[in-house]
Amino acid sequence: ASWTAGGKVVKVDRVEWITMADAQTAANALQSGDIDFMEVPPYELLPVLEANPELQIDVLNKFGFQTLGRMNFLNPPFDNVKVRRAAFLALNQKDVLDALVGNPKYQKICGAVFVCGTPLETDVGAETLIKGNGMAEAKKALAESGYDGTPIVIMAPGDVATLKAQPIVAAQLLREAGFKVDLQATDWQTVVTRRASQKPVKEGGWNMFFTNWVGADVANPVANVSVGGRGTKGGWFGWAEDADIEKLRDAYARSSSLDEQKKIATEIQRLNYERVIYIPLGQYLGPSAWRKTLSGVLDGPATPVFWNIEKKD
Repeated sequence: ASWTAGGKVVKVDRVEWITMADAQTAANALQSGDIDFMEVPPYELLPVLEANPELQIDVLNKFGFQTLGRMNFLNPPFDNVKVRRAAFLALNQKDVLDALVGNPKYQKICGAVFVCGTPLETDVGAETLIKGNGMAEAKKALAESGYDGTPIVIMAPGDVATLKAQPIVAAQLLREAGFKVDLQATDWQTVVTRRASQKPVKEGGWNMFFTNWVGADVANPVANVSVGGRGTKGGWFGWAEDADIEKLRDAYARSSSLDEQKKIATEIQRLNYERVIYIPLGQYLGPSAWRKTLSGVLDGPATPVFWNIEKKD
């Protein structure tokens, strides 16, 4: 077995996947032996789990995750690229990552749309995200954009540990830049349902949401649907329409030269930040925890997988 390739040998009789809404309850169950594996413990609980000699803590997905913000291109005010640009300049990765993770061991400021640590890594266009020095420019850009004070409706799910912080931090930064923000508390299932709506905000639509991608899912222009420009004709939620980016994605897919692919990917990244197709807000690692009675737990780009695992009594 190697990541998700190779042999997929089942070595246990049954896998029970149990949802526990409260992380402390799940951590207690892991320590007592009522459960064997916890996919993503909250970072604040890691010191307790790491001190338990019966538990193993490790990062299985070495690519990690990219967290991001996505605007709705169909509804005002983000149908205006100047307003999108002002919002982009107001945001920065450090504030988001410090609130989301708060542990330098597991977070990384990264301006690369196609993930740091890959052949396509570059920081072109990402200076303000990386340095966090764009607020003055954001205020100026917003004042010049024609923004009329339309409230920005941001969906803020409170039931997913890795998605709580981003909307709150972004809302505060956008307010500081001069935006009016309507931060609407909800759950993730509602976000997933509502983000598919192309209706105006007053009819249940939205302006912005945040999510996370597994690093491997956004590591090149073909896989990364967030950077696409197909609009309402097959585009990802938010429905950015950009013919230039689509032509470049097609050229990337047809290229067999790594050097040429790097040039194409860099140009796509430049356009992404210039036109604010989406906003990468940094990378982070999600360590898993399991009891040492388990063996054969595999690394992979999208964990966990349950083949190859054995359990001792």
